[in-house]
Amino acid sequence: MAKIWFVKDGQRVHEGKLFNEEPFEVCVDRLGIEPRHWRSKRDFLIEKKGKARKANLAPAYCDYEFVVVEADCDDVASGSWKKGFYLLEGIRPNHTRKKLGTG
Repeated sequence: MAKIWFVKDGQRVHEGKLFNEEPFEVCVDRLGIEPRHWRSKRDFLIEKKGKARKANLAPAYCDYEFVVVEADCDDVASGSWKKGFYLLEGIRPNHTRKKLGTG
């Protein structure tokens, strides 16, 4: 199962909030993960470039700005996907909850 993390600016992925675990295929289908979103095999620091506008988020998730999906070897055994961390662009925690039907 792939791990879905909500991460704040200035945090390492594993310091963020582990939101949920879903099959990697579900993350690809519902969250729109693409190979270009892959960032690293290891936990990495999230740093925002410049100042971006914050989305209107549910209070429990207001400080979390980034969504990262962590895929292990079992998740990507078939296909051309890489093991590691995928930083989703243009999707916030609030939208992730809605797309996965958990919020």
